Amino acid sequence: MRIEKLRLRSAAPKKLAAFYQSAFGAALSGRTLRIGEAQIEIAAAVNPAPQNFASNESGFQHFALVVAEIGRAYDLLRQTPGWRPISLAGPEQLPQSSGGAAAFKFRDPEGHPLELLQFAKDAVPPFWRDSFAAAPRRVFHGVDHTGLAARDADAAAGFWQGLGFVCVRRGLNRGPEQARLDGFDGVSDAEVEIVSLAAPDDSRPGVELLACRRPAPVSRPAADGDVAATEILIAGAGEKEILVRDPEGHRAITTP
Repeated sequence: MRIEKLRLRSAAPKKLAAFYQSAFGAALSGRTLRIGEAQIEIAAAVNPAPQNFASNESGFQHFALVVAEIGRAYDLLRQTPGWRPISLAGPEQLPQSSGGAAAFKFRDPEGHPLELLQFAKDAVPPFWRDSFAAAPRRVFHGVDHTGLAARDADAAAGFWQGLGFVCVRRGLNRGPEQARLDGFDGVSDAEVEIVSLAAPDDSRPGVELLACRRPAPVSRPAADGDVAATEILIAGAGEKEILVRDPEGHRAITTP
């Protein structure tokens, strides 16, 4: 069991694919993009009207692109038009109490939230150390996780564990850096519980639950077929696709 790919819904699939190719050097085959080992499928949206969910709303779902040098990645991103920032002040260096990573959140041209993620030097997972060693000149190495807003971390974790994912980290990110990273304008001290889950073989991407405590979480799920209704395709033994939803309405496609 592992995440095979992420499926983004799009009002203009060809234009969106062109953005990912230009911004991140993604390779395109059919309707599937590849960044490193990660696969991102672009499918047509049934309801193309965009909905931009804030980081504390249940419809929020991002995915994190791993980079070795966030300054270089950010500079390259700024050369590609069409994206919009979520973070308020550029890349943020989180304190060691929040994991010590550097990160920047933004939206692609259709509003899908993304994150540039540079791990702290002493906390790079083996999967990404190997990727850095194999391709030292690559800027965007792949997708580490898809981040899902959750009002109840325990309930959401139980759902994903029921699908076979394993909890590998649980912590609390807090402070003004987190507020700026998540785009909480006017909030001086955000607090977000982070629950990281991985496939049993520790493959990427994993799932990261984002349980916002301050500001308060808001229940507003993404509608079916909406541009924001990203789907997580989980590889399994069967062939028939089954749609299941976590407690916040985030979508996973499983096989029996």
